Amino acid sequence: MKLTHELLSCATSSIITQTSVNPSPKEEPLDIYRSILIENLIELNELKWPKSDICSLRNRFTSPVISHNISSLKTALLIIETIVTNGISSQAHIDRIVRTINESPADQWMNELNKIVDERGKAKSVDVLLGELASENPSLNIKRLRKQYERVMDYYKNEISSWTTTDLEQNYQCNDEHKKVAIIVQAAHLYKQYRPRDIQILSLLLLIDKPENGRLAQIRTGEGKSIIVSMCKCIDFLQIISFIFSSIVAVYLSLPPLNKHVDIITTSEILAQRDADEFAPFYRMFGLSVDHNCYEPSVTPNYNVNIVYGTVVQFAGDLLRTDFYLQTEIRGNRPYDAAIVDEVDSMFIDQRQHYTQLASLTPGYKTLNIVLRFIYSYFQKYNITENNEFVIRQANGFSKGNKKTKPFNYSKIVNSYSF
Repeated sequence: MKLTHELLSCATSSIITQTSVNPSPKEEPLDIYRSILIENLIELNELKWPKSDICSLRNRFTSPVISHNISSLKTALLIIETIVTNGISSQAHIDRIVRTINESPADQWMNELNKIVDERGKAKSVDVLLGELASENPSLNIKRLRKQYERVMDYYKNEISSWTTTDLEQNYQCNDEHKKVAIIVQAAHLYKQYRPRDIQILSLLLLIDKPENGRLAQIRTGEGKSIIVSMCKCIDFLQIISFIFSSIVAVYLSLPPLNKHVDIITTSEILAQRDADEFAPFYRMFGLSVDHNCYEPSVTPNYNVNIVYGTVVQFAGDLLRTDFYLQTEIRGNRPYDAAIVDEVDSMFIDQRQHYTQLASLTPGYKTLNIVLRFIYSYFQKYNITENNEFVIRQANGFSKGNKKTKPFNYSKIVNSYSF
């Protein structure tokens, strides 16, 4: 597309000087984040952003001081996702965003953007959200859900919202479920500089209500699936924007009294590795460990952690290796407590890639097809019982063979089948 080509070929308006950037202490796939960021910038075209402003953001994001820093890249991704999710398109807001990003350090970008989101009043009220939930789900107990939400927000506003990371790490264990949810909401706020929205908190409350029955949630792209899953995991189950939902649910499921081991199934190995690395600090606030299982076959994944990210192919392969090949060292004693499936619809689409292959064809094995077919055909008519009795299939079932039974002709059987 012409516009896309022009965007990707934007020329830098100023000369970029060499900037000394401290490398990340842990090697992460910077190129992947850069590529995703450029792709996401194109989405601003749909909001009718001026080409000059998009190019200005692109030049800033591709500068060495930003593109060589993993934290700044993640913040830039969050900026774009927040803009798209909230449909920010007025020129006054665009000018403020572009000016802030070009003139301020990355750790201050979200402060200004959050102000813009609040000023626009884009978020629906709790009453409107509950009304929509009731109309779409007649079986829901909306009064009960409202009371749960109000209790959570009372804890959050009156006590938990002032907590620091240190406060959270020292006091996250409690017996009150609603206070526990409020604590997890504050942890998400501290981690992402963005408090989970009301719809995300309501979604969390619905997902953790009687989780033993299972839950299937339809959450639109950009509504924060991953953070909800993460919050659930912290308590017993479970991107702000598209990463947070999964993490919140994961936290809920993992904390006492549930203490579940949670497997989070994603759509690609890249996402599994990214989310496991990105949300590790969030999980550590609750004393929870996380890893992924997307390693080379020669590397044994670590299933001794609380939360494991991976693809359906990896989980299925490890299950088969454990149960059929008796490679018990792979999963160890990890039980199948809880599974969170992100993008569940993709699991129902045959993309010819959702399969697990543990063995390959053995050279020359096909030459045995004739012999195997003959054996199969033979035992369709003749068989040996548990008492070592020879039986023959008749029209009305099997009958015992005896001395008077006419000998069978092997050549006739072979010739009656085409191989």
